[in-house]
Amino acid sequence: MVFASWMMIAGLVLGASPAVKWVGQDGHDYVSLFPGENPSEVQDIHLALSGLPPDRAITQVLVAALGGNEWQVNGSKNHFPAVLKRAPKSETADLYIEPVRVETGRLFSVRLTFDDGRTIELPLRGKTASPQTRMPEVSLAAKWSGQERQDWTGAGPSVGPDGLQDARIALTRLSAKNELKSALLEGPGGARWEFGLNPKAHHNAEVVRNVKDPSRADLFFHPDRDLNGQKLKLSIGYGDGKTDSTVVTAGKTDPKLTMPVPALPKVLVHAIKGEWLGQDGAAGGGRGNVHVVLTGLPANGPLNAAVMSDSLRGRWVYKANEGIPLESDLEPIPLAFLRRSGSDRGRADLFFAPYRDESDAIMTLRLVYPSGEIAIAQFAGGACDPSLRAPGVAPSSVVAKPGDDLHDLVNRFGTVKLSKGTYVLTRPLSLNQPVTMSGEPGVTLRFSQAASEPPWPAAIAVHRSRTTLDGFAVRFAGPIRWKEDTPWGPALIGATEIHDNSHPDPRIALTFTKLDIETPPAANPAVWVEAPRMMRLVNAGSGRIVGNTFRGGGIEVFDGPWEFTDNDYRGTVPGTWTPGIFAGHSVHDFVARGNRAKPVGPSGKTWRFLVLTGLGSNNRVEKNTIEGIGARDDDTIPWSNMPEIVLTESYKVEFEGKPAAVSADGRIVRIGAPQGEGVNTGDIVAIVAGAHPGEWRKVAQTLNPTTLILEAPLPAKTEAIAIAKGFVNLRVEENLIDARGGSKSASLVLIGNMFGLRVRDNRLLGGGEGFQFTSTATQAPRFWGWTHSPYFGAVIEGNTIEDANQGGIVHVEHSQFTKPSKGRTYLVATFRNNTFRWTEPFLAQRARQGAKDLPAAWLIGSPPPSDPAELILYEQGNALQAPASTRANAAVKVAAAILNGRPTVNQTLPLPTGIPFPASPARPKSALSGGAQPPARVP
Repeated sequence: MVFASWMMIAGLVLGASPAVKWVGQDGHDYVSLFPGENPSEVQDIHLALSGLPPDRAITQVLVAALGGNEWQVNGSKNHFPAVLKRAPKSETADLYIEPVRVETGRLFSVRLTFDDGRTIELPLRGKTASPQTRMPEVSLAAKWSGQERQDWTGAGPSVGPDGLQDARIALTRLSAKNELKSALLEGPGGARWEFGLNPKAHHNAEVVRNVKDPSRADLFFHPDRDLNGQKLKLSIGYGDGKTDSTVVTAGKTDPKLTMPVPALPKVLVHAIKGEWLGQDGAAGGGRGNVHVVLTGLPANGPLNAAVMSDSLRGRWVYKANEGIPLESDLEPIPLAFLRRSGSDRGRADLFFAPYRDESDAIMTLRLVYPSGEIAIAQFAGGACDPSLRAPGVAPSSVVAKPGDDLHDLVNRFGTVKLSKGTYVLTRPLSLNQPVTMSGEPGVTLRFSQAASEPPWPAAIAVHRSRTTLDGFAVRFAGPIRWKEDTPWGPALIGATEIHDNSHPDPRIALTFTKLDIETPPAANPAVWVEAPRMMRLVNAGSGRIVGNTFRGGGIEVFDGPWEFTDNDYRGTVPGTWTPGIFAGHSVHDFVARGNRAKPVGPSGKTWRFLVLTGLGSNNRVEKNTIEGIGARDDDTIPWSNMPEIVLTESYKVEFEGKPAAVSADGRIVRIGAPQGEGVNTGDIVAIVAGAHPGEWRKVAQTLNPTTLILEAPLPAKTEAIAIAKGFVNLRVEENLIDARGGSKSASLVLIGNMFGLRVRDNRLLGGGEGFQFTSTATQAPRFWGWTHSPYFGAVIEGNTIEDANQGGIVHVEHSQFTKPSKGRTYLVATFRNNTFRWTEPFLAQRARQGAKDLPAAWLIGSPPPSDPAELILYEQGNALQAPASTRANAAVKVAAAILNGRPTVNQTLPLPTGIPFPASPARPKSALSGGAQPPARVP
């Protein structure tokens, strides 16, 4: 709207003399920046209209401000909304608009359109208003509470308690519907404490909102002096960009006031030993239960409870009666504890159902007595077969031929042998009992779907443990209408899912071998659609997927053990895409070995080979050959944010800070309140500050949410720990990943919480990044970027990284979305005997594309330079293989790290060149290193 004539009237004079008055922000809240009547918790600008013709309705209002901004009632989506309040036939009305900037008196124009089409434009001189003037009920109030034996923060920007008492400020009148993104407390002498991303690295502060009443919260900070009588300014920021502030007067504080040291449980001295007898079928145990004999039990009278764990995720519990309180960090498995009588009172028999082979486990046993005393013992696990827990296949068998009713046969016989030929099925095949269905060469199950059929969640549904499918092909006569609301997606082969949840069974020891599976053709290959999964086994516990040929979507599993070996993946059918071939969620004892992945013939799109999410233990990715997978330069499908070919993701931390108490033997640790969801058996205690940064221990058991038993002692002089769920003892070895032709792809992206990683003897060809090993920003607790994921004990050795556009990177992630830290270590790794290779065609192609310099072979640390102590890297024997004319004086770029014991910041370093690969054992040391060695191996 143009302000050329403030007194212009369009149409006829309306008889009355309409006028508008600036009332300002007077405590009303009808409007926001979103359409409709939506309160924003900010006081509206109130404009009062008078002199309106009582017989005419207002159909539209346009408010325009000089210098920009327009609001409209019943107008365009391109304007800010306005709300008009007018009683029928009234000569007055109230107009409300949302302030979008600080108003100091600019000109406005209010144009009214009436129901007979006539308009009038009224001039208005604005007054003061601000988008930060909140409604009284959400206008921040703060009250000083002082030091009350609580410890959430410490000095500096790093998170967590420090053993000294914080001061608390009680906050009220917060917005209950808005996320609190930041809080800045300003004190005397330039002192600053900040909650949120804290980009300027002030002292850390924490805000803990009241779960029952989010309009209330507590702000905690560690005072740096006696603040008695000081005025502290508190400014907060919300997720919608709004801010608020207030001033609070501080009381007396003592920055050296320590927290009381909490008491630790009393542990009995004993000589308990455990003898693993395995699945011996002894009386007292159930089907497939393991039998352990205990000797040397303390003679302390009756026993309240016994808890046994394997430091991975297994937790078995016995209680003398259900009335005994016993906190449980995970859903426990029953434990039978049978104490012998008479002269054998020092002996007992344990029986429990295994979920994995425990040959590599250290079992931790805790006995709980009525006095509250506990006894803790450890013994070695042993061999066992979890599949023995489930009923086996019935001995009956039948030979089927094409035309037979497979729906009937698979549910009446234990073994169904399929004779050569094609078996036509017009509805999903449901396997309701343990069955072995195997085919001789030349067997095909061909599914077709009538128009009257409802959508399918799966073509073959597996409902029972120890089911085996072997040696046949699965094909489809045409497109299939899938039940798209199936959790984790529809699949060709699916375990029991929510739509058919009447099959109580753990579905363990499933076997799929020598199958040839292809998803149905796309209904319209010209339109990209996600391919159905080949296998959806998320409600299954364990199994083997061996020697199959796949063409289609991915395979999803949880838990374990799982074996995914010697399979041949040939892409998806045209017009379809899949996020990946294999996805494991919180899997353990998972093996992907000897698989081949390469799209063959006309094909859709496969973005990834393998994704592991959440957490995992003892997983192995070995000897796989991967070609043509991932982001490709010749892709016709729109870009998706899935450049990683092999990816791990684990971003949650449960606690970070100084332990509240540690037992003399280092085995029992007390922490403050967990900042995350809670600590569980199998979580990792990572030392991020103190005398042993980079070491880590497993949580064997939790006594309660803040008291932990560790599998191995925590070393003395530990200043700060992080407790996380992550990947433990992951092995990625002897894989070939060929990403040539995919300049946006990344071959190995192993990021997040990681402990004991081994990446050995892989060959990574082409791509954007050959590898990325990253301590990432955390997803939880608090907010994204609250701290970093610990990444400890990684060994990267003997790998070849060839013609990667951006080389590889090892770093602690920093960005505008990541909170800074200081004095903490988040990544410790050993990097040795790796070869970075640049071929002549690769360098020539870069030159043709306009590159003026050589690529970096390896990036260490994350710019801008941060605290070098956050990344400790031991480097030795790495080399660059390049044409003889190449002079790579800057092959390695270091932002910040402790490199071979020396702080190194913002440097470029060379690598030895011209060394053949594979190297001899006498390969010379890298120019980066003086041969420093990593610390001794930790668990």
